[in-house]
Amino acid sequence: MAPPWLTLVTGDPYQPTRAYYQLHESVTTLTDCFQKLDCIVPGNRKGQWLWQFEAEAQRLRFECIHRQLPSEARPVTLGQFEISEPDSAEGQATVALTLFSFDRLLQAIPFFDRHISRNIITATKMRLVNHFFTASEVEQPLRYKHVETLLEGDHVKASRADEVLAKVEELATLGSDATERMLEITNFLEQVAQEPRPEVEELPINFYEDGIISLEMILNTRRKEAMDAWGDRN
Repeated sequence: MAPPWLTLVTGDPYQPTRAYYQLHESVTTLTDCFQKLDCIVPGNRKGQWLWQFEAEAQRLRFECIHRQLPSEARPVTLGQFEISEPDSAEGQATVALTLFSFDRLLQAIPFFDRHISRNIITATKMRLVNHFFTASEVEQPLRYKHVETLLEGDHVKASRADEVLAKVEELATLGSDATERMLEITNFLEQVAQEPRPEVEELPINFYEDGIISLEMILNTRRKEAMDAWGDRN
């Protein structure tokens, strides 16, 4: 029986994400790397590159693996890179990879770390949509337009991690009683934990410091919350 929420052809829930990369070399250096990968093809617009579930990416593991895909569904586009040229000579190009699911993000970060040197690009942050959708909410031809509406705008909330850490450090210096300080910190963290999750949030990608496990924990937690919220609304 199919899940009640919208799922992709690879079997993962439709839950859009976007990874942002810092470019350390020229745009040409990056596009040269793209051209050496058979799983990446140019898109319809300047600066657009499509990451496909083919060639080097064919062995990636999703709920539905490559050989299970019907021939008419191939090639499946896993993600879409957008490279924006700088506005001025002093500016810097931006690189973003838009994907339709958390599973695809989990595969993308280590995949491109293996195939493109960290001297060229490194992933810095991500935006996550923290809920599921019905199939009727998202029309297939309009998905990237739908994602753009979701992932851009004032409703996107930045991570409070630095703010929370600063507050914890402040509480740790107040008063002379260690037990009272610990109680204050515990109460504060419990309050933070009770705050509703933003519909769309922006978080750092700490892949290079913490490895893929840290990213897995964040995304799996958000996905479990989305599943629980879906159950509550039905």
